[in-house]
Amino acid sequence: MLRFLASFLAAVLAVAAIVPPTAASAQSNARTGCLNQWLFNGVWRAKITKVEPIMDGAAQTGWRVTQVWRNGTSGELAPADSALKDMYLHLSNSDLEVEEHNIQALTFNAIAPSGENNYTAVFYGPNMRVDPNDKPKGLDVTFDNKVVSTSNKPHFSSRQYNFHYNLGCVASGAAAQAQGGSTQLNAVNGCMNQWMSNGVWKMRVLAVTPFPVGTTARNQFGWHVRQEWVNILPYKVQPRGFDEGNHVSPTSVSDEFLAMKSGSNISSANVVGGFGLGQRNIPFLPGVPYTFEQLISGGLFNAADPPVRLLVTFDTDTQKKIKLTIPVPRYRMPANFRISLLCGGTVTMAPGLEELNTPTPAQPAAMTQPAPAAQSATQSQQVASAQAPQSSGSNLKVDPCAMLGAPDVASALGVGVGSLGTAQHPSANECAWAVASHAGTPARSVLLTLQPVQAAQGCHGLSCLHVVQSVMGIPGVPNLPPAMSSAFTDAQILSGLGDKAAWKDGKLTVLKADMAFQLLVLGSHSPALATSESLARTVLYHLSP
Repeated sequence: MLRFLASFLAAVLAVAAIVPPTAASAQSNARTGCLNQWLFNGVWRAKITKVEPIMDGAAQTGWRVTQVWRNGTSGELAPADSALKDMYLHLSNSDLEVEEHNIQALTFNAIAPSGENNYTAVFYGPNMRVDPNDKPKGLDVTFDNKVVSTSNKPHFSSRQYNFHYNLGCVASGAAAQAQGGSTQLNAVNGCMNQWMSNGVWKMRVLAVTPFPVGTTARNQFGWHVRQEWVNILPYKVQPRGFDEGNHVSPTSVSDEFLAMKSGSNISSANVVGGFGLGQRNIPFLPGVPYTFEQLISGGLFNAADPPVRLLVTFDTDTQKKIKLTIPVPRYRMPANFRISLLCGGTVTMAPGLEELNTPTPAQPAAMTQPAPAAQSATQSQQVASAQAPQSSGSNLKVDPCAMLGAPDVASALGVGVGSLGTAQHPSANECAWAVASHAGTPARSVLLTLQPVQAAQGCHGLSCLHVVQSVMGIPGVPNLPPAMSSAFTDAQILSGLGDKAAWKDGKLTVLKADMAFQLLVLGSHSPALATSESLARTVLYHLSP
């Protein structure tokens, strides 16, 4: 009898061991619904719109699940702020976990208040094979409520904070519409090239163009939003922060979001450095215009999905709480701007849209059918060039791709070496590394640009130090690209890196004797400057004689 009980207990434990504990707990703490049905936990609204196979020729490698997520709060939020843990796809005879890089396109993508993102989750079978007859039955989305309940982020309004979708039913009528609405963020409406004002700042959008400049749709990585800002107050202000001693007041500038035709939005917080205006912590004098190009990119990027609106937000709640001995600006409400890109100007689309979904010989067959919001591995590897002009006749004597090894880049980005794509040469002076994935990864890449610093022939090594010193004081040195020569103007100057180093607009620029180099890191989960500094020290080691 005891032997029977022992055998029975062992069998029970063996069965329990193969059931994912997260999936099991999701059932008891989950709101449940069907396909096309919104579920809401007080913070996030989400629904599943499509489940389809991923094919590699005649073989099936996994399943693709298209979802719509909406921020149901009044503030900017990413699912990571709600401790999103994982997704499990339950099949008839097995369970699959979402691809770890794929889910980061959702987890770390900030969504505007009441904003929306279309996300496609990817689930691959063991050894990239699944049985087509083993059909999806359900999907679990899980959060860590213990983390959320002790954080300063919005808390879930129900004990049923996880989501469980029954993929065997399809919602219709009232069930399909329930819990899907959200209140639009209050904002002043306008068009491109129209001045927008809130009593503190006035700004306008001048152009929206593909990034990098001159790219095709297949290689497009993001959008540049060219804009002009003016401080309309009679005293000095900063976008973020303040300097009470020098009478520089704060304005609590927040973020920018591009809304796409599909309904998705992409935050400027997705790129290293974030909102360019907010990172420019120097005094803005009254009436002096400032024009810059904001890069907006992310793992949900799709060149065929045109931007239709720009949302500009200001943290008015924080601004109201600031008390100083100097004037603290008060915004005219609503302070936010919602700028239509369908009037007053035209968004420039990259050429080659008709070829965007045409497979290339290097792509696996599974990638010839990308979901609308997915980005192929080939696109990911074609990392965007920085704004530095590229010279077709480079006199560079070292290969920029030899300055950083795959382990260096992988360590900086926090991924395995096997996740990196092959290093690419956007130009002779540049090398780019990116995380390769099957679909939908967030923008995670490194771009290194090298440029010789030479005042005249015969200038070598430390004999060129006077050129470096001239760069320190006078921007626009001959033979140095404008993006580099201007990198030290109004920048954060760093010590201990080469002869001169500066951090500005998410880029680290370093001068060492007769060489200058610049690092642009997109999508690192570590502090951007720390990541760039670590990589810069490796480059300096390889440049040393």
